[in-house]
Amino acid sequence: MEPFAKAGTVFTNGHVVLGGYQGRDGESYISGIGGKREGDETFWETAIRETVEELLHVGDVPHSVIMRFYYQCVPQMVNKNENYILVQHSFEDLEVLLGIIKAAGIVSPIYQDFPVNVMDLVLKRRIGATRPELTHLVLLPFVDHVGGPMVKRHFLGDMSILIKSHES
Repeated sequence: MEPFAKAGTVFTNGHVVLGGYQGRDGESYISGIGGKREGDETFWETAIRETVEELLHVGDVPHSVIMRFYYQCVPQMVNKNENYILVQHSFEDLEVLLGIIKAAGIVSPIYQDFPVNVMDLVLKRRIGATRPELTHLVLLPFVDHVGGPMVKRHFLGDMSILIKSHES
């Protein structure tokens, strides 16, 4: 595969896709999971390292974890778009990855109990004093949504009302 600068992983079941909410540096948006290449990493190594770092808010992902996942789970798709490579996996593959991470003894500061599936990742995430790159995880519809925001401004207004009611 050609040179690349960034790589990421998308997990989907064909109906919904896992994404993350970023609220840093004055910008707020929902994005995919991935990031910059480090050193001479392959796209595969970059995508999985970034996935583990962003999903679990941990650093120093052991290379053995990345390679175990590489040998156990074949991607459903690999796509190169300019300098970014996207690797698609299933939610079942995500569960395999979580099992590999747990077996390696990696602990996440944002989960009281280590997550074992996508619903644990989304619903049991605790932010608290830590500020992970992805503060919240979201499930989005697996649709081609080109040309504008996916969330209606009226729903964003509803969210503001809900948040204010929880603050009081």
